[in-house]
Amino acid sequence: MIERFKAAALWILVLCLTCALLAGCGGKSGSASKKKENGKEQTETADQSTEDQTGSDVQAETGDEKTVTVVIIHKDGSRKEDTYTTNFVKLGDLLRDEKLVDGIQGSAGYYITTADGEEANDRKQEWWKISRDGEMTQVGADLVDLADGSTYELAFTTGYY
Repeated sequence: MIERFKAAALWILVLCLTCALLAGCGGKSGSASKKKENGKEQTETADQSTEDQTGSDVQAETGDEKTVTVVIIHKDGSRKEDTYTTNFVKLGDLLRDEKLVDGIQGSAGYYITTADGEEANDRKQEWWKISRDGEMTQVGADLVDLADGSTYELAFTTGYY
């Protein structure tokens, strides 16, 4: 009985935190995003809304323009590296807007299940490790702040700690 109460209390806490996070995510919309790929710079006008796992639009928080690098390291060791200029505040918003990842919302933020088309299999203890400037983050992509000049790495990883 006590275990059921603890589980119910945990879910209520997660729900409350998620609601509070979503309530605080209001922001501006419609900023330009530049993507540099293979030496060519492309400019896009981005609607700053992103989709959550249920398919509904969530307004992304925006701020000052910054330039960041995103590196995706696949299971086979191959790398994809691109530089982005964006007004997004959180890594998860940039990754979803650029259609680099798919995932699910969890208690620690957005949990990436697929990056650059490669899916991690949870049953095989596969996951996407997020690092900022070489230091592993302890939260999901939606809780990772973007900082001008920083490099964000998504590395296919096998085995849990």
